[in-house]
Amino acid sequence: MGNRIKRIEGDESFFDKALERFLDAKRPTIATAYLYYKDLIIIENESIVEGKIPIISYNAFNKRIKAIPPYAVAVARHGKFKADQWFAYCAAHVPPTRILERVEIDHTPLDLILLDDELLIPIGRPYLTLLIDVFSGCVLGFHLSYKSPSYVSAAKAIAHAIKPK
Repeated sequence: MGNRIKRIEGDESFFDKALERFLDAKRPTIATAYLYYKDLIIIENESIVEGKIPIISYNAFNKRIKAIPPYAVAVARHGKFKADQWFAYCAAHVPPTRILERVEIDHTPLDLILLDDELLIPIGRPYLTLLIDVFSGCVLGFHLSYKSPSYVSAAKAIAHAIKPK
């Protein structure tokens, strides 16, 4: 839908210069790049008597910038390492086919605040660490503690899951 033919011709070299400035590692805004583009054309038009170069609107400039592939923009503005992190390929999720093929550990604070029996002051909010089999949904082991989730709580939950019940 809409017109796909460019209405303004002759500003490509100025757009390319503004694009170079936009893709700089200093990461200027699109508005800054547009002002640079506009200033370049205004300066060029001062020396032209007839057939002045038209200036596109900010929205058209913005659309041209947004049409550039986002990975290329990220590489130019943030570097290849960051761009690879942001646009990393992630394989599809492969569901398990049998029991104990994949077990997930989850830490959750319980919606309880326990009180001391004698002093009636709050002791704290307990954390529940669960080992859940993904295929069957069965809880294999757990650990209940007042300490925040850590390697210790995960190890104790795994030990509980391994022991005979």
